[in-house]
Amino acid sequence: MSFFSRFALAAASAVVLILLIDVLVVGGLTADSRAWYAFLVRAALYALAAVASAIAAAKFGWWREHIGRAWTLFALEFVCLLVNYILRRAAPDARLALEATLVAANVAQIGAYWLMARIISAAGIGYVISRARRAMLTAAALALAVALCHVSLAQQWGLLLAGDIRLGSAISVLADVITFTLAAPLALSALALRGGQISWIFGFLTISVFGWMINTGAPSVADLLGGGPDALRSTRLAGIAIATLFNTAAAAAQVAASARAMKGVEADA
Repeated sequence: MSFFSRFALAAASAVVLILLIDVLVVGGLTADSRAWYAFLVRAALYALAAVASAIAAAKFGWWREHIGRAWTLFALEFVCLLVNYILRRAAPDARLALEATLVAANVAQIGAYWLMARIISAAGIGYVISRARRAMLTAAALALAVALCHVSLAQQWGLLLAGDIRLGSAISVLADVITFTLAAPLALSALALRGGQISWIFGFLTISVFGWMINTGAPSVADLLGGGPDALRSTRLAGIAIATLFNTAAAAAQVAASARAMKGVEADA
């Protein structure tokens, strides 16, 4: 087993463990206990991803380098998601704070994935992926994103026509579509650089995007699994777990790759 594949194994094992506990144990608890379990697990996942992203950002000078800016935005995204999630339970009437943290989280997410998707171009090796191939796969990803989010998009459009503007929710849906679309260049980068350390990072982030897709499409997925509140809860939790844990794996791989590169430089010196 390669060094970086261990990060993938750890993230996948954690996702499976969380789901097994949710299906085999949590389903038999009281409604209040299930709510507390979901809250604590989700808050812990957001916190873990925020800390891992912050460590990766600090490794690259936070805002001084291209890659550092991406991880800084990832850290901001998960901090805002954590604050928003806590506020939703502790202060559900704090609408301004809820809207502000939701908007900030989604804007940071778009910025982070955009910067990651442009790393190859920023490094001057964008030629490894043809423009035609990139455009074709991006268009396919956009079509899939719209298909997955069409219900939410239609709801937001209906609210807009009715004059009921919900900025946080609208931006959240648009952020999902944009983020899913950016999964295409991330996946292409992982394939183009396969075998290298950075390909693992792109691969983990691509899987993370699919986690957000599962979370957004949870009602449809839950219906396929038989429907019901338990199926919906487990599906949403699965999506969040995949998104946060593979983002954490990407951050850990980034830090490890940087450390290995520095050791190589020191050895050459």
